[in-house]
Amino acid sequence: MEFDLDGSIRKNIVLKKQIILIADDDSMSRDFIKTVFERYFSKYVIETYNTGEAVEQRFGDKGFDGVKFVVLDEVMDPGLRGLELIKKYSSLARSSGCKMILYTGEGKELGERAIREGAFAYISKPISLNKLEGIIKTALVEEKTSQQ
Repeated sequence: MEFDLDGSIRKNIVLKKQIILIADDDSMSRDFIKTVFERYFSKYVIETYNTGEAVEQRFGDKGFDGVKFVVLDEVMDPGLRGLELIKKYSSLARSSGCKMILYTGEGKELGERAIREGAFAYISKPISLNKLEGIIKTALVEEKTSQQ
């Protein structure tokens, strides 16, 4: 505890910005999604990663503290795929209030499997940014409604 000169307790309140994490091995896709999110979700900090292993290291170092959304490409060469990260971390993500979203060019079946494994949603490639934005807005509305 800290005290001011008059002996009263000083309250240090730090408001943390919430985070949207994007992982894609293709820098053009990753940067494009980041740019769109910075425009439409400016109150969030956008973190980007280029491999599944980098995402895993981030989770190991910082957990899900402050992370609101994780948006993953299914194929990130080399290494861990988006679905593998969802399988491994979806329970921890949910318990932290984080939603995981997968985008994939491998079809509806894989997207539905991601949902069964714990993803909040999936998007088929080519990515519709309007659909991705809509999924995030839907999640935010659901969260707000459940808190009331």
